[in-house]
Amino acid sequence: MHDQLRDLGRDIIQWEHCELGKRSRLWLQDEALDVLTNEKGTDSIQGVLLKFDSRSQCSFKPAHFASMSNIRFLRLDQANLEGKFEQRLSSLRWLHWRGCPRNLCAGNLDLKKLVILDLSWSKVNEKWNGWREIKKAEKLKVLNLTGCVDLIRTPDLSYYNCLEKLILERCIRLVEIGSSVKSLERLVSLNLRSCIELNKLPEELGSLISLEEILIDGTAVQEIPASIGHLQKLRTFSACNCLSLIQLPDSISHVKSLIFFALNGTKITELPLSEELEVLQHLSINHCRSILKLPMSLGSLASLIKLDLSSTGIVELPNTVNKLDLLEVLKIDFTFVRELPGAIWKLKRLEELHASGCRSLAGEIPTDIEKLSRLKVLRLGYSQICGLPDSISRLANMQTLDLLHCDKLHGVLELPSTLISLSVSSKLMDTIPDISNLVKLGELFLADGSQELVLPDQGQVEAKGHTNLELGSFSELKILQLSLLKIQLLPVGLDLLCKLTKLSLCCIHLKELPWLPLGLFTLSLH
Repeated sequence: MHDQLRDLGRDIIQWEHCELGKRSRLWLQDEALDVLTNEKGTDSIQGVLLKFDSRSQCSFKPAHFASMSNIRFLRLDQANLEGKFEQRLSSLRWLHWRGCPRNLCAGNLDLKKLVILDLSWSKVNEKWNGWREIKKAEKLKVLNLTGCVDLIRTPDLSYYNCLEKLILERCIRLVEIGSSVKSLERLVSLNLRSCIELNKLPEELGSLISLEEILIDGTAVQEIPASIGHLQKLRTFSACNCLSLIQLPDSISHVKSLIFFALNGTKITELPLSEELEVLQHLSINHCRSILKLPMSLGSLASLIKLDLSSTGIVELPNTVNKLDLLEVLKIDFTFVRELPGAIWKLKRLEELHASGCRSLAGEIPTDIEKLSRLKVLRLGYSQICGLPDSISRLANMQTLDLLHCDKLHGVLELPSTLISLSVSSKLMDTIPDISNLVKLGELFLADGSQELVLPDQGQVEAKGHTNLELGSFSELKILQLSLLKIQLLPVGLDLLCKLTKLSLCCIHLKELPWLPLGLFTLSLH
């Protein structure tokens, strides 16, 4: 909830009644504690929020809730319940009980209407005595066990037929998902992120016919059960940084409902794809260094919008990539791609092309780049490209151009006037490009010659004693980084940049520092 909307609601509550016990919600610690400990509650109260620290010994008994028959939300972080609670919490829908005790001292909890249970960061395990009370929650839809580090195996889940969301994130000692998980036919989301000891998923996973989301990022899972192919409602599968995952079952390529597919940092060698993944929109295999080749079936992913192949071992893209008519973002940073295939220029909807760190990428960018009329971001930094065509100036939507450390680049001619961010540097570039028309620039990095702090000889310094670059017209500039090693005087108009907040100068022959903008926040001088 937006904080302003929350505050508006709280203002309304404060006008409900002058007596705290007759207000519908209590969220201030002192007020809520006063009402409970002095038994001032009434049936008007619907929500109580109490948070204690881990050293707290606070405990509540049935008498504290005696007159609060309509309470629907209760937060009792790091507190305890003691005694017999017949009918005391019968209206409870949401119990937020982080850090609940290792031994539950309460009995006869009436939780038949409970929908959300949050026991995150608690000492509960699969043998916790509280499960006998929780299993009465037949309507439970959300069970949050985040950070329950004592949990080795999942508890008996067969009682929770209505469960839709199971969160086991950061259960760092969890090693087994019990077979009772097959009872969760209504489960929509399964979150196992950062369960670092979990090395396998149960074959019963295929029984979760309503499952839409599987998150196993940062686990030790070694393989995915073939039964995953039965999950025909699965929309999201994320297995980023599963460093032991070396293979995926072919059946995953037949999950027609899959929209988001992320495998960053895994050790898989092949990517199972098929034309049945007809609604897949996001595919990411960033840092899958064992993938050396992409399947031709990549072109059959008709709905693909974002494709991230960064830091893989690929040397080329399949020609079928030209069939990805809806592709908007293509990332091939830090790959071994030698050239941009002609198929790329047919991607009419492409908005971002990221090819930074492609050390093998050489030659000139072809004039066909002007066909990418929607292109907004072009990143070619740390590549071996040697030229850009004049046609790049006709890209009317271009906002970001990154040519940092393109050391084979002799110069940059015309640039799109729509640029907001420009970074250019090359060891072979003798003259600063003409950027006088780039009045929308908010970020600029310019460098002449080497980026290393090596003194040029005196002849070079005299030849480049000044620059004809004028900065006064760049009224939108917020970040300016100049590495002009061969000049003695900075461009004029620096003091006129009223929006400039960060200035970094690497100008080792600079004789004087001019007046600086009053709004400057960060200044770095080398």
